[in-house]
Amino acid sequence: MELEAIRGSTPWTMWDVTIHPLGARRRHTSGQGLALIPNCHIPAWAPTTARARLHRSTILSILGPYHTFTELTREIPMEPEVSELPKGLHIEVVDLTTWVVLIWVATAILLLARQLRRWRSEDVAGQLPPGPRRWPVVGNIFQLGLGPPHESLAVLARNHGPIMTLWLGSMSTVVISSSQVAREMFKNHDVALAGRKIYEAMKGDYGNEGSLITAQYGPHWRMLRRLCTTEFFVTSRLDAMRGVRGKCIDGMLQFIMDASSRTSSEISASTDGIDLGRFIFLMAFNLIGNLIFSKDLLDPKSERGAMFFYHAGKVMELAGKPNMADFFPILRWLDPQGIRRNTQFHVEKAFEIAGEFIKERMESTENGGCDGIEKAKDFLDVLLEYRGDGVDEASRFTSPRTINVIVFKAK
Repeated sequence: MELEAIRGSTPWTMWDVTIHPLGARRRHTSGQGLALIPNCHIPAWAPTTARARLHRSTILSILGPYHTFTELTREIPMEPEVSELPKGLHIEVVDLTTWVVLIWVATAILLLARQLRRWRSEDVAGQLPPGPRRWPVVGNIFQLGLGPPHESLAVLARNHGPIMTLWLGSMSTVVISSSQVAREMFKNHDVALAGRKIYEAMKGDYGNEGSLITAQYGPHWRMLRRLCTTEFFVTSRLDAMRGVRGKCIDGMLQFIMDASSRTSSEISASTDGIDLGRFIFLMAFNLIGNLIFSKDLLDPKSERGAMFFYHAGKVMELAGKPNMADFFPILRWLDPQGIRRNTQFHVEKAFEIAGEFIKERMESTENGGCDGIEKAKDFLDVLLEYRGDGVDEASRFTSPRTINVIVFKAK
């Protein structure tokens, strides 16, 4: 096949093709795809766009008995003349865009089929209760409607029974709408149902498995639960903290009085009234802070307490937001709403402040306590004095970060 090298950047046209026996001329090399093939025109049956011009996104393949030339991606102006190709040769014009679209469509179909097969296997293997038919990808999300969720669930329960399965995206949810069934589940089958769903906002590098709220059922969770039931929520401990609760309530009333004693000009300039819910939340937050750290976490005189309150409040706000990554696992690595990233930031900031409280208490304990002054034991004291068996449970809590995880997530 007579070939002539392309020189410069001038356009070139295609002319006649001469066939030589195999071995009579130079063998096929990688550079021949960019060579000049003289006097070969696109036939009349080729697409109109190909007859006019071949663009860079087009592959031109000339297939013959001995040679195959591909990937002529140079912009090639074509002459309008039409001539017949030599016998045994034909031209294929392939649009890369079409192939890319076909590949994407085939990949999407395969992924959808795989997801449907996985859903079917989960229904059979897990023996989930019946429920409304779900849509691909979104599940039963749209069947909940735009009204209050409890009303939508009550309507669905009338058609599908007191136990039904809903799919919120790829997350399976069993809905119980009967008090008798709920009593049976949580009284006789509580161990089998002790696992919990960990949402993306609660995952991170801060050790969510160490918390009583987010840890899965096991020795560590049982140890934390035992500490709470025997040391923290017993009647004697609650009676000992009666004065702390009274102090927190008095503080809340003082906050309300300060807010209501504004001047008439301030009240007329403001359109907002007194937010009692906020003051009750602040009171509960301070109560928990006193029970755990023996400190007012929201004290006008304490900058650290105010910062801890701010970051802890942001964590609770972000954890309560609906997160698309919880319903569609393919979005986890994207974190489209930034919930996990922002939660991680505020948790780390809260850990820094709480870590200072823990470090101060540990140093005070090592130095002999509070100079002989007796005080009510708080939850942090219980953790510092804990001694486990060292097998299934930790022998003791010596790491401020471990205590931080337990204390912060217990809030």
